[in-house]
Amino acid sequence: MHKIKVLVIQQGTPYLISTYQKLASEHNLKIEFRALSKLSFISEAHFRTYKLLIEKSTAFLFSNSTAIEYFFPMVEACNIALRKDRKCFLANQGLAYYIEKHHKIKKTHVYKGKNSLKDLLGNMKNHKKETFLFPCSNLGQPTISPFFRSRKHNFRYKYKELPIYSNEPCNLETINPTDYDLILFFSPIALSFFAEKFPTFDSTKTKVAVLGEATAKKAKKYKWQVAITPNGDGQSMMQRLDAYFRGER
Repeated sequence: MHKIKVLVIQQGTPYLISTYQKLASEHNLKIEFRALSKLSFISEAHFRTYKLLIEKSTAFLFSNSTAIEYFFPMVEACNIALRKDRKCFLANQGLAYYIEKHHKIKKTHVYKGKNSLKDLLGNMKNHKKETFLFPCSNLGQPTISPFFRSRKHNFRYKYKELPIYSNEPCNLETINPTDYDLILFFSPIALSFFAEKFPTFDSTKTKVAVLGEATAKKAKKYKWQVAITPNGDGQSMMQRLDAYFRGER
């Protein structure tokens, strides 16, 4: 039986790889992971210059596992003391599970979006007194950054971005989009790199799945047809992929 080939485009190593393996086993999939952008992290010496800023922050925003994986080990290496009552705001349920398991953050201090960053940001008016710090890329984040920049004065948020890594395009010569039945994009940055490299990509032949509304908007910009999109019902990407391959589209 022909295995359905799925290409997952994201930054770093998948943080729920066992879930992908289960999905592959249940639906006879061959899943490959590729990074379209390589990450360049700031040095430990550079990170130390943010010591006071980090220690004064009462709430941290994370939109991906890459920032989490670098931020907490670096905090420990630099002997930076995080507040015991700090709050963590996560983009989705998967990140919340990841941070609770690997970084021992209390569930009562974790806030997460149900299906999109808008779910999370919409509730932040209840946390105006927090001092927010957003560890992110040099490009910021298409949903979080504009939200705070436009409403910071209205809601009186104390918010700063902490660029801890930069995105640079990788060599994509070994990728042939027509080799895959479905390509999954986790970020608008990765999708843009892909679209620029493959301007004749046909989304009617190779199906496209996207995570997050910002990524969906980017796909629309390139006039791609998207088979799996954020649908506002609280389902994770894994649940939507499972339903897709079961024929419940």
